Amino acid sequence: LPAPASIKVEQINDTAYASYHYEGVQDCGGPRTHLADFAVNLCENWGDFSQMRVWITDPSPTPEACAAPGDCGRAYQACCLGSEATGSPCTCHLRNGTGTAGSSDCGTCGKAFLTCCSVYQLRGFPCACDVKDDEAAFVI
Repeated sequence: LPAPASIKVEQINDTAYASYHYEGVQDCGGPRTHLADFAVNLCENWGDFSQMRVWITDPSPTPEACAAPGDCGRAYQACCLGSEATGSPCTCHLRNGTGTAGSSDCGTCGKAFLTCCSVYQLRGFPCACDVKDDEAAFVI
C-alpha cells in the first residue's frame, strides 16, 4: 500500500519551478526531498513528443480597464447588457477611478452607477471605477 505523502511545487523565478516530495505527511510539512527543477516557457523535445510548461494566470486588465468593478461596476455591466439587448448599447465603459462619471452622458446605466457609488461611498465602501466614453478626457 502506498504511504501518505505530498508533493509541493514552488516557483523559483520567472522561468523555473521546483518540485519537492514530503514522505509520510499530507500537508507539505517537515523534511522534504527535492525531486526536480522544471523550465517554464521552454519547449522540450522528448523524442516522440515535446512538452512545454507555462504559467497559467489571468491576463492583467489594461491600465484603462477597471481592475476591481465591485457591486456597482457589476451592476453597471449587467445594465449595459440589457441595454444592448434592446438596441441601445452603453457608450461609456468602466475605467479605474473613484466612482465618478468622466463623460457628460453615460445614459441610464451610468446614472444608476453614480447613484450606487454614492451610496457605497456613504457606507465607507468607495467605488474603484469610473464610467466614461473612450474619447472623453475630462468633463467641465
